[in-house]
Amino acid sequence: MTARKGPRMSDPTTGTTATPGILRPVASSGGEQTTAVRPPPALDQTLPRVHFFVPFYGSPRFLVETVEAVRRSEDTRWRLTIVDDGWPTTEIEDHLARLGDPRIRYLRNETRQGTAGNLFTCIRMARERSEAPYVTFLGADDIVEPNYVDVVTSAFRWSSDAVMVQPAVTVIDESGEVHTPLADRVKRLSSWSSRRRGVVSGEHAVRQLMRANWLYWPSVSVRRDVLGRTHWRADIDGISDFAHAIDILIGGGSLVLDSALAFRYRRHPTNDSSTRARSGVRWEQEKRYYQEVAAALRVHGWTRAARAADLHLSSRLHAAQARLMAATAAVHARLRRAG
Repeated sequence: MTARKGPRMSDPTTGTTATPGILRPVASSGGEQTTAVRPPPALDQTLPRVHFFVPFYGSPRFLVETVEAVRRSEDTRWRLTIVDDGWPTTEIEDHLARLGDPRIRYLRNETRQGTAGNLFTCIRMARERSEAPYVTFLGADDIVEPNYVDVVTSAFRWSSDAVMVQPAVTVIDESGEVHTPLADRVKRLSSWSSRRRGVVSGEHAVRQLMRANWLYWPSVSVRRDVLGRTHWRADIDGISDFAHAIDILIGGGSLVLDSALAFRYRRHPTNDSSTRARSGVRWEQEKRYYQEVAAALRVHGWTRAARAADLHLSSRLHAAQARLMAATAAVHARLRRAG
């Protein structure tokens, strides 16, 4: 790999302003096995607070928007590292050279790593090289709001055992317009009780996520000192981000769901998750992963979470819907050719 240099906010759905804030948790139900977690490291005011890593292989246009969004952050104590997985043009490298922003670093893999491989390359780099206490693995087409750094760092300081923070997320389409397809309506519905609590942890958190994956991983900020809990998996490329999040939660600590809008997640037909869903590859990978994690959860003593992994109801329903849509599209295509 070679290196090159490279409060308040608007609610994009309503145009109103919102003050970042955390939904206070209600008392957790008893009987859950949890693991003690060290408090977060003290913040050094001379170092960056959040280090953004972007595993890149896709549209340079979207990544330019992502970079500019990070640079608009109200709290300027951030760093950005872009890891290019071999995109065939030099548009991004050239753009970053013109910016000349010393907070941004550009790296290019010598050989293709693939989606999951490049993400794990970013995780390993964050663990070994970053000076920031918190790390976010941005999608190369997503947008952080100007308040993002302040929202996630405040949440970590408020909840001393937090290992991950997910702010409130707005879903947008390829043109940047607010967009709520069925998958995201299901995410919102299935996460309602967890968002109401504000903080989830232990078997309860993992069980909820086994029932339905309502995380928006690119929006999640992670404590750098817990990244060693997760590992590389070669056979679940499509949901490796979800697997990393589960690994971290199994190791102990809580996930804070902040009520402040601080992130825009871009969903469009050409992004990686949409492409894998249409091809069917994603569902085979998910089936293998849920079998693997169910066994691990039983060893850990989290039998209720293991049963939820065995069932993985939301994943099965999503797969059935995708197959139905693909079959319908194929029938329509044959009818058009016949007509």
